[in-house]
Amino acid sequence: MDVSPDNTSAVVVNQYLLNPMLLRDVTSSSLYPAEFHQLILENSTSNSCELLLLTLHTLLLEGGFTSLICKSAEASFLKQITRSPDVYQIQYCHKFYPDGKITVAFVKMDQKLAVHGIVQPSGNISMTLSITNYTNQSGLLGAKLSELSRNFKDLFVMPLVMTLREGIVLSQIFFSTSISGFKYSLVDDDLLYQ
Repeated sequence: MDVSPDNTSAVVVNQYLLNPMLLRDVTSSSLYPAEFHQLILENSTSNSCELLLLTLHTLLLEGGFTSLICKSAEASFLKQITRSPDVYQIQYCHKFYPDGKITVAFVKMDQKLAVHGIVQPSGNISMTLSITNYTNQSGLLGAKLSELSRNFKDLFVMPLVMTLREGIVLSQIFFSTSISGFKYSLVDDDLLYQ
């Protein structure tokens, strides 16, 4: 029995070892994280806005969010999301708060992309990005991905997680809290004995 190493499998494994793990680690436009690279290959983007949208979607995934869109072999991710001409909507949940649902709307406005995170009932988070700052005719600007990753996660993803957490905690407290026979309801500020 020959146990010599297979050179073809070593080449495939080594190919992905060179790729950065996160988008913030990208230094050139040629090497992207494997998951992001696969997402780009599966979705033929028709413009810079869709390319930036896929980048922001990946950053949301890196931040612990999960898309509620089922992965389908016959349709790409971009074809499955709810969309109108310049508005894309994607539903997410977070790995720490799986009961909380978030809708993120991406709205294209000329050369800007407005991103709105809607968390019911606790609030909204919004951010506007210039499409031309992070893309050009040939695709994403690799050197700018670190800045985009930092800004988007600090100004959108983390506040969205905190808003989701706040909404879940408030919904648990808001309806009622029961402590050994006493029930306190924040709806009508009454202390009731049961």
